[in-house]
Amino acid sequence: MPLTRRHVLLGGAAATVVPRGALGAASGGGAEFLVVLFANGGWDVTFAMDPKPRVDGGPVDGPWVDASGVGEDTEEVRVLNGIPVQCNDARRRSVTGFFETWGDRTCVVNGIWTGSIVHQPSRIRMLTGTQHPDRADFATIVGAARGVSVDLPLGTVDFSGLGYSGPYAATTGRIGYSSQLKALLDDGTTFPAPSWADYTLPTFSPTSEEEEALQAHLAKRLAAWGEASGGRDAQLVADIEESWGRRQRLIEKADTIAGRLSLGGQPSLDLQADVAVDLLLGGVCHTVTLASSVEGWDTHDLNALQHDQFQSFFTSLNRLCDNLHRNGLLDRTLVVVASEMTRTPRRNYKTGKDHWSHTSQLWIGGGVRGGRVAGATNGSLESQPVDLDTGEVTAAGVLNKYDNVVAGILEHMGVDAAEHLPGVVPFRGAR
Repeated sequence: MPLTRRHVLLGGAAATVVPRGALGAASGGGAEFLVVLFANGGWDVTFAMDPKPRVDGGPVDGPWVDASGVGEDTEEVRVLNGIPVQCNDARRRSVTGFFETWGDRTCVVNGIWTGSIVHQPSRIRMLTGTQHPDRADFATIVGAARGVSVDLPLGTVDFSGLGYSGPYAATTGRIGYSSQLKALLDDGTTFPAPSWADYTLPTFSPTSEEEEALQAHLAKRLAAWGEASGGRDAQLVADIEESWGRRQRLIEKADTIAGRLSLGGQPSLDLQADVAVDLLLGGVCHTVTLASSVEGWDTHDLNALQHDQFQSFFTSLNRLCDNLHRNGLLDRTLVVVASEMTRTPRRNYKTGKDHWSHTSQLWIGGGVRGGRVAGATNGSLESQPVDLDTGEVTAAGVLNKYDNVVAGILEHMGVDAAEHLPGVVPFRGAR
């Protein structure tokens, strides 16, 4: 097989391929596929899934602070498919619509303790279940266990740029902030040369003889590496050889992955939702991570911006669930909707809200016991102890922490949580 520009670029990622058999799927998983939708920056859960009583001068400044009270611009708590939801049909109609349509397939998990109020440490905790950025996030772990084991081109695809690949980097495909992956997969797409340049890209297009020489050189280098290591890296060398076959299958799926993308443009959340379903249907991967941008959610200066963020975000979430349902995938897919933290109960002097370490998630779809709420926060938006098996609030329970939640997602997806988070009790309250 001739070696083209994209062959060389893609092949370079193979050096960190997961050793075959290094992790495996446990039996009894609740879903086949996993989609993670991340509200990057910290959402205010009182705007939707964790409503609080309206008390003037009380402990929580809820979204009613912004409502005019005229027409549909009115805040009220409605019970939709068994779930109490903070609704405002003038500002956040998509939130109401989501719970009306998909609430019976959704478990709201409230009162998750993040262990931090700083963005990156909180993201690390909520995605990996640890405090260590060298550990893999749960989507990567599931993808490596479920995807590579059935010989898909990739375990997981990450649109967010937020993921942590740990030792499984070669099982992960990253789209890139500006959809750079398109240029690697599509020979008809090239990066533009600088405006001052007197040349065009690519600057080198190998002939067939040069491609054969490159392929032979890479094979020789790999063999020399194996010999020089004295067998110490035998498994790694074998995995690199295997990765070339997976790389070719990835190239064969190039249009499924990159066909809708535009080089130089950050894909919208709607486009991410559409391509995610394409990837699952097209046999590219088992898990996908999507995210909205950080700017709108981190509302230190004006918390009223949360209205627009929830409206846009839940519009895309509705689109994702509808796409999965129409294509027969929702029963086979766990959708986890999350953020790294929430906002403080009270607004600051700038009418914004700062960081708070008691947040929520939504679990939707495959294997989820829907139409219910697991866990809770008190009237001051502080996490309450729960029974991790049932999700019921009880004084005899424990805090549902970030590590319990990640262990619960791994177990739900049929992966042995104890292998990755030893000693951590999985949260099972959404199953």
